[in-house]
Amino acid sequence: MAPTPAELIALGVQANAAGRPEESARVLSEAVQHLDRPRAGAPDRMLLARALIALAIPTFESAGLNAALARLEEARRAPTKHDAPVIAALSTVQEAGLLARAGRWSEAIERLTAIDADLHLLSAREHAVAVLNRGMARQSVADLAGSRADLQQARRVAEQGGVHDIASMAVQNLGCLALLEGDTPAAIAAMNEADAMDAGTSTSTVKLDLGRAYIEAGLLDEARTTLWAGLHIATKDRLNLTRAEILVELAREAVLSAAPQRAAKYAGEAASLFERFGAASWRHHAEILGAQAALLCGDLAGFQTLSRQVAAHVSDSPTLQHDAALVAAERALVAGDTAAADQALAFARAHRRVVLTSWLHRDLLDAMIGDSRGEPRRRRRALHRASNRLVRASARYSGLDSRTAIALHAGRLADLDLSTALASGRVGAVYGATERWRALTARLPRLQPVDDERLRQLAGQLRQIHAQLDDLDDITDDAELRSAAVGLERAIAERERELSGQLARGRDITDLTAYPTFRRLVTERDAHCVAFFVHRGRLLALTVNADRRQVHDLAAEREARDLSSRLAADLRVLSVAPGPMRAVVEGSIQRQVGALNALLEPALTSRAGRVAVVPSTVLPSVPWRMLPSLAGRPLVVSPSLTVWSQPAAPLTTICMTAIAGPAVARAGAEAAATAQAWRGGTTYTGHAATVARLTDLLRDCDIVHIAAHGTHHDESPLFSSVHLDDGPAFAYEFQRIGVGARHVVLSSCSVGQSQFRTGDEALGLTASLLACGVRNVVAAVAPVRDESAVALMTAYHRELAQGLDVATALEVASEGVPDARLFAAYGADWSARA
Repeated sequence: MAPTPAELIALGVQANAAGRPEESARVLSEAVQHLDRPRAGAPDRMLLARALIALAIPTFESAGLNAALARLEEARRAPTKHDAPVIAALSTVQEAGLLARAGRWSEAIERLTAIDADLHLLSAREHAVAVLNRGMARQSVADLAGSRADLQQARRVAEQGGVHDIASMAVQNLGCLALLEGDTPAAIAAMNEADAMDAGTSTSTVKLDLGRAYIEAGLLDEARTTLWAGLHIATKDRLNLTRAEILVELAREAVLSAAPQRAAKYAGEAASLFERFGAASWRHHAEILGAQAALLCGDLAGFQTLSRQVAAHVSDSPTLQHDAALVAAERALVAGDTAAADQALAFARAHRRVVLTSWLHRDLLDAMIGDSRGEPRRRRRALHRASNRLVRASARYSGLDSRTAIALHAGRLADLDLSTALASGRVGAVYGATERWRALTARLPRLQPVDDERLRQLAGQLRQIHAQLDDLDDITDDAELRSAAVGLERAIAERERELSGQLARGRDITDLTAYPTFRRLVTERDAHCVAFFVHRGRLLALTVNADRRQVHDLAAEREARDLSSRLAADLRVLSVAPGPMRAVVEGSIQRQVGALNALLEPALTSRAGRVAVVPSTVLPSVPWRMLPSLAGRPLVVSPSLTVWSQPAAPLTTICMTAIAGPAVARAGAEAAATAQAWRGGTTYTGHAATVARLTDLLRDCDIVHIAAHGTHHDESPLFSSVHLDDGPAFAYEFQRIGVGARHVVLSSCSVGQSQFRTGDEALGLTASLLACGVRNVVAAVAPVRDESAVALMTAYHRELAQGLDVATALEVASEGVPDARLFAAYGADWSARA
């Protein structure tokens, strides 16, 4: 039997809620055909009005705002006088929603506020939609308190009325509000909660808002993946305006990823879509991003054209007014008109946005104006302010993934700082410019424990998957298990980000070591300090020792990266190379080491007794102690020169424990030998060597030695692990247990490797332990033969227990031991005894 008009309208409303405008248009148009007849009675005229109101949504998606508003005018004329108040209220609710979608937010708020007294005439769904639309519109005019009140009311009304899709939308938009207030973890948590409510609606808008949150957090890979998933859904469902909004955010991500051509493409596509559908304010958003992309591309003509279009637009949105003012300031700077740039910046400050990216953009323009005017003090103040702002923002996060990601937003600021420092020719200025933006997480308080049952469950499930993978033979297909492991890793990473705002405080931030103080420490310690950094496609190094201070321009960034990558690849192959091939691989390694040493040698040679190396993104996992220029000298690899220079008190009493994992033939013997070097040293082997035992030891002992298989996870470095009796202990787990150890030895293959993010922020097992407060970690960047590990570690602990510092003890213990120089000491100098 054919559906009735009322049933068709219900189907159309459901299709609208689910984001299927084509289906909605089809069934609602069929309902209108049945109902739109000259002598229809009052019930049919009421149904016709409701059908036309619902039909306005797919009309908006296909033909734009004016066509949709015309539908609503038809609806207002359809009912009898008795039903007119209800239809007037309903059509106004729909009109306000469409006005907000088109970027006419103040008009939307006015329409909805005018019918407050009539909301009782509406159903629970209609009432909730009205308040939801107003709450969303209030965000765009910076009425955040009003937005919160409306969204909370919308959720309450929707939940009481059993309208789950609207309740989900309210939660999602509370996440958007948290993002505007600068609370990115809360935003991500709310958006994931909305996504999990499974309300049967199109998830494209949730993906859109989650992508925005990831961009603000600096998690660009996650943002790109999420936005592309949303774009696919929006395209499939013919949600043209949502598709255009996603393109805007993809343009924003591309700007931050230093891909301005891609950004310009996305911004142009979005502007065309917004223009087609009459969404002028949203087109303005796209033009602002297009102008930024054109400027970064060096397309000054395109920038001038777009910036003029931005200036010509009048908006009632403080957000758009703010962003347009920043474009105006950039345009004035390009023209050399610093007075106009100052005026535009002052206007932006008056309409200030609290999100981090906006604060940093204003600081950047302030520094650029100071630089253009020849006012170095103003430039320095703005850059220092931005750096401190970034550090404080990082300190709000309690997870390493989130802390390291946020440094991405420093790109243009660091470039300006380094450019002016290098142009000055002053080594002290280069020291300040590199340290200001490098390894910000190393200056933050140690990661604090967070007890979360959901994380424990997910980690347990992931360990079970790994145990099943370990039990498989070489024939069985493991694709399903590996897919399950990837899914669990994603779920754990997402939960970590949701928890990342808990217990985070911006206190106890380590100040940068002043350059005169640093120079004094270098002389006192008889050290040669080398800090590598990349600037505009070149690898450079800052070197400081008692004899000289110098900046070296070493090589093209690509050349250094290629050499480092080839060496790392050879080292990985060495452990699995069959007998005849081993000599070939070893020869290749020696050639790569020689080539890399020749490249870096100008920065490495000195008469100093010991060396501190600060690596960079192009030199992530170099076996530093294999380089001939560094042979024979104690060496520590440090996140920054500030970290290297921090003092550390020796231990008064020492708790040392060794733990041995399974399937390593000599792990038990190694654990016993290393523990014997210390008075009261203890060991855990066999079934006693569990993940729980290791977490207890890391929390309660001073020195922890781990002899076990290790795995560095290239794609997800926080899932790098050491393998114990009951499965792997993952890097991310350490940040939740409250690590108290001062020194950790990872006698495990390859876990000294790291992946580097922008700002030379390292991720991996070693980096996780350092972020948790461990002073120094000894680890290897490539597989090491078991017999070499036993010999090296036995001697190392003997020297360390006798009072040598970690770098010297490792150098002494390495004499004559094959593979020993694959190990290095990471972090800061440290000694167990005074």
